[in-house]
Amino acid sequence: MKSPGDRRENILARLSELAPTADRHVFRLKRVTRAFLETSLFADAVNAGWSDTELFGMPLYAPLVRVDQQGLISGLAVSALSGPKLTAISRTGARIDCLSGGVLRCTRASHSLCGPPWWEHPDFGAVLQSAAAEAA
Repeated sequence: MKSPGDRRENILARLSELAPTADRHVFRLKRVTRAFLETSLFADAVNAGWSDTELFGMPLYAPLVRVDQQGLISGLAVSALSGPKLTAISRTGARIDCLSGGVLRCTRASHSLCGPPWWEHPDFGAVLQSAAAEAA
């Protein structure tokens, strides 16, 4: 099993290879992913055994619509909720605090159907390839 630091560096390297894009979903996914990687919650997730798919996955079909199959962090990134904040993560699930004062609890099992991490997803890959072609 890779250490949290090794996994962080691998993911950051993948993100740095992505072409810049004006797509708001990709922009937000990048921003939220990078922010999460810099928190102690990322190390907690790694130590609790969460996979990149469980954290950053997106369903292969209708990735922005199938919220039930989004990874924990990718789901927060594209969420319509106002300011959800991950405040705890364990082997069994996570706690998300909302600006409204509400608390969401999601179980780890609910993220087992996710597709690949968003940066490997074919739909987002097409957006990123298009941006790279435009930049060239």
